[in-house]
Amino acid sequence: MRGRLSAVVLVAAAATAVQLGAGAQTASAACPEAAVLNGVVYYGGPAPDGLRLGREVRGGVIPGCNDSVHIDENGQRVGEPERDTPVRMRRIRDVAAQIAVTVPDRPGRIFLAVGFLLELRSHPLHRELSSGQQHDRTRCGAREVRKGPLRWTPGWGVRFAIGDTDRAKDIEVDRLTRVEGAPRVQGTPRFTRGDRLTVHGRRCGQSFVADRIRVDAG
Repeated sequence: MRGRLSAVVLVAAAATAVQLGAGAQTASAACPEAAVLNGVVYYGGPAPDGLRLGREVRGGVIPGCNDSVHIDENGQRVGEPERDTPVRMRRIRDVAAQIAVTVPDRPGRIFLAVGFLLELRSHPLHRELSSGQQHDRTRCGAREVRKGPLRWTPGWGVRFAIGDTDRAKDIEVDRLTRVEGAPRVQGTPRFTRGDRLTVHGRRCGQSFVADRIRVDAG
């Protein structure tokens, strides 16, 4: 499981490991590399070479990682939860701070806000950070239409999926995918958990690839 971050509710989780010791219990998991700015989660990863940095951004924190909770023999928590740590952030030249920032205390890393899809060519860091994968539509199946709510707010390493929790269907996008009806920041669409989507696409091998995504009103 991605460990519990004190400033946010995480949108993705895996398994939780529980270790039992003599007279104490420890619930342990790994926290993701993340930062928070203005209440928005940014996930971290390797920064591309040649980033040009802009001015400082105020108000950012590294969330406390409370991935290990120690419980004594009386069922009481041992120790205080880890607190958020204020950090300096800097903008990236020609990239809105709502999309990505750097943290000078974390050299060689970049932090991308959730809600944006790197694989879309409108993303200002598409060329630097996307996989560059483009599906050959001529080898794909017939067109299909899928509808449903966005299961999670997507982000770096977070699935883009629609539908109910137990039946969520992954949607892949690439540089040919078009998006309609979504709010935009610096020209690239921003998605939020619960958005009602209509996806026109086709199955390409094991993947369902979106040709067009519409965010429906209401």
